[in-house]
Amino acid sequence: MKKTSLLLPLLFLSLAFLYALGGPGNTSAFQGKRVLFIGIDGLHNDALKRSMATEAAPNIRGLIDNGMVTWNAYVGGPLNGIGQQSTVSGPGWTSLYTGTWTDRHKVIGNSTPAYNQPATLSSYLVAQAPAFATRLKSIVPDACVASISSWSWIEDYLVAAQPASFDYHTKGIGSSYPQRDESVKNLSVSYLGSADPDVMMLHFDQVDGAGHASGFAATNPNYINAIAAVDAHVGDVLAALRARPDYDEENWLIILTTDHGGIGTSHSGQSSDERTICMALNGPDIPAGVVSEEVIGQPAVAHKTTSCI
Repeated sequence: MKKTSLLLPLLFLSLAFLYALGGPGNTSAFQGKRVLFIGIDGLHNDALKRSMATEAAPNIRGLIDNGMVTWNAYVGGPLNGIGQQSTVSGPGWTSLYTGTWTDRHKVIGNSTPAYNQPATLSSYLVAQAPAFATRLKSIVPDACVASISSWSWIEDYLVAAQPASFDYHTKGIGSSYPQRDESVKNLSVSYLGSADPDVMMLHFDQVDGAGHASGFAATNPNYINAIAAVDAHVGDVLAALRARPDYDEENWLIILTTDHGGIGTSHSGQSSDERTICMALNGPDIPAGVVSEEVIGQPAVAHKTTSCI
């Protein structure tokens, strides 16, 4: 694979967010440029690489092989800096949605205290670190943003703090990780067939569930099977995207990443297994077959968005 920088595609993404308006095909203000964000909770680099090599994840492999990727992205904030945060999901997804570390958003765990309470541990300071969608709506009120998550915390706490910023937001339904992920897939396919999002955020959770149950390891067949199941959902979502009536007039940037890795059956520390993640980009404006050696922080995508705004 060729080696290059992720910075230009991320700059493109920020401009797409800034100028996008809802509408089919290329009728948006940015001539049909759109973003699909695919978040896979608890996705360990080594296990994803093994899944790709053994054909357990053909859809994700297709995105990566025909796009660009860094395997050196990181979560958990700057080591030993004021932004260092636990490698758990609450801070991780808040960083992905807001483009900030915990020194700004103040989320340190998965609890749900009242918002904007600086004296309350892990209170999300919405006013200080709004989601990218909130910043976008303040500039382009008609932009269409969707969020569909398997983990209820994202919908019930993170998005619920600023619901007017999301034109469509919901969570997967079911009593198990696989059932909720299936629901997210079905909701996503339906929405892509009936609406015209400029930005669509998806979250799948069963990979993290399998890691907690039996280990975040490339040698764990249960963990690999969970990656394969989510990969199949990704394939269905991509098929729905490509089946849109005006797809040929649209320019979709697809981003795939995670909130953390894992070690043993847990995560929260600052080991490489927990901190180091992949970030992949795919789309008509992304060069194919590119691997970057850049060490890039988890909030990079949203940060480019909010800084441009």
